[in-house]
Amino acid sequence: MKERSQVLKPAGSTEISTVYSFNSGLSESLIPQLIEYSTTDPFIIRYTSDSRRFKDEESYLMWRKKDRTVYSLTNEDGTMLFGIVWFGKETVPYLEFELIEQMKPEDYGITIAKRLYGEKRGKGIAKDMMKTAFMEYLKTHLQDEQTGFWSVTSADNEINIKVNESFGFRRVSKPNNNKILMTVSYEDLISALKLK
Repeated sequence: MKERSQVLKPAGSTEISTVYSFNSGLSESLIPQLIEYSTTDPFIIRYTSDSRRFKDEESYLMWRKKDRTVYSLTNEDGTMLFGIVWFGKETVPYLEFELIEQMKPEDYGITIAKRLYGEKRGKGIAKDMMKTAFMEYLKTHLQDEQTGFWSVTSADNEINIKVNESFGFRRVSKPNNNKILMTVSYEDLISALKLK
């Protein structure tokens, strides 16, 4: 896979001198860092399933077979992993939740997940990373198909919930095992991205 890279200089970032590279894909050399963060970062362990999903290279390769579109956030030369975002065509798991509003599952065909690692959290870059990922994904994958997105997140991960809500996501379920289902329609996402 040929990687495309662009420089990301977050507007609200509290870091003055850091330049980030937003890349299409995850280079092989970064997989050990992904595994390390996934299995040792207390925040990632608490709020995600990544300690199982990326417990070793074999697990990562099995996950990649699910036809995910992955973007990575790195330092400028691509040697240090700071975060990832992935999209995948997958049926929304609405039957696992008690819904608080009616929804048509066929309207939400793509899952999204995002991670920032270690000291990069809390620096004001999550929204810019997610906006860049959405813009790239929409440009390269959804020219003809207009489907909504869904995400399952920890009910007590208020930071992630707020970032999702800034892109038009709504909580559509009650918590189940401390997880909630959030969705955003294609139209609401476009509006949130100010692409209309």
